[in-house]
Amino acid sequence: GLVATKGQQSGRAISLYMACIRHILNLAKEEYNDEDKGLVIIPNSPFQKYKIKHATSRKRRAIEPIIIQAIMNLPDWRTSDKPSKVISRRDLARDCFLLSFGLAGMNAADLYGSNAKLKGDVIIYNRQKTASRRQDDAEFHIRIEPCPWPLIEKYRDDGGTHLFNFHRWYKSPMAFDIALNHGLLLVDKALAENNDIANLLPQHITFYAARHSWATIARSSRLNIDKYTVHEGLNHVDDAMKITDIYIDRDYTNIWNANAKVLDLFDWSAIKK
Repeated sequence: GLVATKGQQSGRAISLYMACIRHILNLAKEEYNDEDKGLVIIPNSPFQKYKIKHATSRKRRAIEPIIIQAIMNLPDWRTSDKPSKVISRRDLARDCFLLSFGLAGMNAADLYGSNAKLKGDVIIYNRQKTASRRQDDAEFHIRIEPCPWPLIEKYRDDGGTHLFNFHRWYKSPMAFDIALNHGLLLVDKALAENNDIANLLPQHITFYAARHSWATIARSSRLNIDKYTVHEGLNHVDDAMKITDIYIDRDYTNIWNANAKVLDLFDWSAIKK
């Protein structure tokens, strides 16, 4: 059942499944075996001989800055000339993509989640994808630049339990994620009508492209932001610096300044409307 399909030629699925199986086996042996007492209910250790192959790197999903600008300029989808209070799925995907980009690649699960808090002009949250694997619970602070503020206000939750109100529309992060993917397909379709960028469009713009694009633009020759700042801005773990990080109080200023430089490359005037 662990045969890679055509869409999984990188072997990532197999690598992840086998890593999970290894972890479950090790937990079971820790729970039921007691070598000191000679009690070995689970004797086999297949992963001492079988080494899990690391999956090849995923194809980069960054998109050109001109496409990001076109997403910003994409007008609201109206079925009539009358203003509507109902936000279309396409506009939701557009806005959330730009929210992620404007917040240095904040994931959809974190936009949806309940742990993000606003302190002044800084969002503080724990990145859900890696929080359980890190001593600092993957805590991250990102300053909100003026340009994405209209989107922050548009989707602010007035209930106090969440920063954004997406949980009121979708019952789970998965349902929210599905809605974003469907909406981005409609964004793809709208952008394809723009002859200036049609030949630059990928097969499909994914939500994660906001995160990839932020990092790629930051590292580009136009800004030349150092790789470690980009690495920190994505809230990744640096295994080589784990011990050092214990003794250092984290300063987010370099990340905030980098984000400001990235966002300053674009015209956000359409968002203000």
